[in-house]
Amino acid sequence: MLNFYTMQEPLSYQQIALVVTVQGNVDKLAVRQFERQFQDYFNVGYYFIIFDCSGLKYISSSGLQVLLKTVEMYHKAGGIFLFIKVLSQIGKFFDILGFTPIFTSFSTKEEAITYLEEQLQKSITEEQKKELAAAQPPAEEATKAASTTELPSSSQQQMRPPATPLAINRGKPVTPKPLATSGKHAGLELGLDVQTPKRMKKNKLYPILLYISKIQGHRDPPILNVVPYFPGCLVVPEYRAIYLATGQQTTFWITPLVKQDIPGWLEIWCGEENIQQWIMPISIVTQLIPLMLFIVASLAAGACWGIPFGCQWMGAQTPEFLVAINTFIQTIQLWGYLGSALVAFLGLVVYIQNHWTSLVTMQQKFIFEA
Repeated sequence: MLNFYTMQEPLSYQQIALVVTVQGNVDKLAVRQFERQFQDYFNVGYYFIIFDCSGLKYISSSGLQVLLKTVEMYHKAGGIFLFIKVLSQIGKFFDILGFTPIFTSFSTKEEAITYLEEQLQKSITEEQKKELAAAQPPAEEATKAASTTELPSSSQQQMRPPATPLAINRGKPVTPKPLATSGKHAGLELGLDVQTPKRMKKNKLYPILLYISKIQGHRDPPILNVVPYFPGCLVVPEYRAIYLATGQQTTFWITPLVKQDIPGWLEIWCGEENIQQWIMPISIVTQLIPLMLFIVASLAAGACWGIPFGCQWMGAQTPEFLVAINTFIQTIQLWGYLGSALVAFLGLVVYIQNHWTSLVTMQQKFIFEA
């Protein structure tokens, strides 16, 4: 269960910023609440968010996916989503995943508000300034409305929109030009390399390395989204968002939980483009065949040695059928030992081949049209 604490901070030109503090861990159980809460803020009309991460101790891969989608949603609507007081362990996680160039963060709330003011000054036109000045209420009312307001609850029903003179949804929202992502994009061509084991065994952990080897064109935001689907496998993490740059790479860790071959694939997309699939089947090997070869070799060698020894030990009391078998075995005993050794050697070769995991590299080109 997450606890949300919010506070309004007034900005220039009748705009406000909503400071959101989250207490708790964004795990699989809390992801839906996390996503729904920020969607509620957006629906109410808060387009400038300052996310205070001081109370956020842990965020799962699915939580990062939701966070990335939320940031993109605000940017596309002309809003700004900022981070403050990011803990070191969370910040290192952002760095590893390549999120640092996407997530704008500051040490304090005052720095974030200063940044918002600068973006507003850069983006607003003279015409908009005149419109906002004409709609400005009397000074006493504006001062009263602009005071910082605490929101005691995090639920959508109990939340209220910003006060009248500061409400973004009561006039034209100001769109910061540097962060606007609407419009046409150039075509994007990606060359991806994947390094994966040629064979896998049940209940063993294996890496799958994804590498961006070629980029032609661009996307805004410059993010490549990758989701692995391997039925019958445990996959960690469940999602990756990679910054689009040559040389960027990420790793998925896969543990097969079944014995049959797995028809796996990767789903890849940029921005709002249609998802493309990269078929990547997994071959699962077992040690059943080498085990059977070892058993056959042991039985053959045991028969070549054990039956003559048994007949010699029983002497005259040896049954006739054993005497006949012993006579046959003595004629082919040498070949029996050689055959047993050959079968055992074959079993050893198959065992080593299955046990030794070699890596193979696959290459694929993806084209995202403008």
